[in-house]
Amino acid sequence: MVVLEGQSCRLSFSSSPNTNPTETAAQMVQTIKLFLAPEIVVKAGSKVTVTQNNVTTEYKSSGVPALYETHQEIILELFKGWA
Repeated sequence: MVVLEGQSCRLSFSSSPNTNPTETAAQMVQTIKLFLAPEIVVKAGSKVTVTQNNVTTEYKSSGVPALYETHQEIILELFKGWA
């Protein structure tokens, strides 16, 4: 069920080395952050579809957004299906 579409947003990607040592190669952890207007409500665990540069990707929101006066920030994870 589509709750909202056509909203302006921005995505931010950052990577950092995983702090958990493994016996194989070092792993990188990517953080994906969605920036939206503060009045938009996105519940934790919601499926979020973003089209950026003509590429559509599905994510799920991983928790409660960080709300600011001018925007909100939501950490996303790649959507791999419902549990």
